[in-house]
Amino acid sequence: MLFRKTSPMVACLCVLALHASAAQTRPPAPPFTQSLAITGGFTINDHLDASSSPIPFSGTGLDSRFRYQRSFGRWNAIVEGEGARRTYSSRADAGTSVHERAYDGSFTTSLLRGFSSSSAFSAGLALDVRGGVLTHHYADPGATTTSYVNGYATLGPAVRWQHSALGGNTFLGLSVPLVGIAHHPYTDVRIDQASPSFNAVTLANLRGYNFTAGFETSARRRLGLIGEFHANALDYADIQRARTVTTGFNLGVVLRFGRTPR
Repeated sequence: MLFRKTSPMVACLCVLALHASAAQTRPPAPPFTQSLAITGGFTINDHLDASSSPIPFSGTGLDSRFRYQRSFGRWNAIVEGEGARRTYSSRADAGTSVHERAYDGSFTTSLLRGFSSSSAFSAGLALDVRGGVLTHHYADPGATTTSYVNGYATLGPAVRWQHSALGGNTFLGLSVPLVGIAHHPYTDVRIDQASPSFNAVTLANLRGYNFTAGFETSARRRLGLIGEFHANALDYADIQRARTVTTGFNLGVVLRFGRTPR
């Protein structure tokens, strides 16, 4: 349900970004062509993996992120990575030792092109690779645990809007997977160690989004601070459904380099 509620919100934010981009133009080019941002923060998560349990789980987590960005003319290349540790519990199992723990990671590469030299809006493609290990802890006397792995590589459209404000830089970004491959076995990885198997995925069986909104301070200085809100969802309607919705907030620093030729 949260996936369905969050998607319209993201769509509305994109509409607002499009409206803002039509009303505003980009200021003079910043003095730097490259930047590296490193952040850390917390996440709030909703999760269902029918391989381990038919019951939805929710919880919190900690994550760290990096983003390298390089602009050359109207083109903009962005490389992002994330590592996270998340814990989940279920209301249905309240008062018991049943819980889940996940270690997740992602790596995303985007190539965007501005609509014009004065446009704050750019669009392109994003290649997203993500995966993780989920461990389910049962409440039996033997404290049984089972572990499951998952992995996805998807390709889809990406859009980005940015605008200078308060001496810094505001940005919004959104990408949506269209096609890709998925690795989602249904057995305990410690028991069945068969070779990975991959299935093709499309909008018919995999839907999701990655959304980011943030602000960087001191856009014309080498060092600045950054705050980011991020939300992402992945709903894989396979034989046994897997669905994850995550929102979070990160703080960190951004280092800029590569001066723009004058």
